[in-house]
Amino acid sequence: NVFISMAPEAYRKGTLGRSVEGIHEKLSKTGMPPAIFMAIAGPDVFAFVFGEDWRFAGEYAQWLALPMYFGFVTSPLSAVFNVVGKQHLNMLMQFLLMLFRIVPLIVFSYFNDVMTMVAAYSIGSGLGYLIYLAVSFRTAGLKISYIFHALVSDVIRSTIYLCPLIMTEYWLKNFIELGYGLSFGLLLFVEYRALKSYGFKVNIR
Repeated sequence: NVFISMAPEAYRKGTLGRSVEGIHEKLSKTGMPPAIFMAIAGPDVFAFVFGEDWRFAGEYAQWLALPMYFGFVTSPLSAVFNVVGKQHLNMLMQFLLMLFRIVPLIVFSYFNDVMTMVAAYSIGSGLGYLIYLAVSFRTAGLKISYIFHALVSDVIRSTIYLCPLIMTEYWLKNFIELGYGLSFGLLLFVEYRALKSYGFKVNIR
């Protein structure tokens, strides 16, 4: 975790907030396109890769894309609590996240519908991670409003990237292979450019 190694020094220099903001921006830009891709095309992707019998798993993946995104952008930043010496707050956030996951599962288990439970778990986890992220930002001395500005910006940017997928999914069903191929290729290109711009060495052979 790059953030863990650089956070103590940033805290001593008084730039912890700027470091948290920068890491969050990189994580969000990297994680949002795949999350939207799966949220839109999960069933079709699973059916194409694994066979039609796996379409239901893609429907689960559609819902789970939400907590996977928030977990991806939140978990690395939880180190901020250790850096500033507020481990008790981190423990409280972990307990709250657990409640946001378990309570919906217990409540909606009475409906006897697996998809409803998955949806409830997804929404609960997403809300729990969002609160976790907001508290992490406040602990680092940042405004919570930045999270929502970044979220909206990355959703818009990712939607533009995935226009071929969206058009195929809702209007051009006859060109599904072409649309998915273009979208997946564009997704790989966007992720490659993002990782390369963040200093990762990406070798393609």
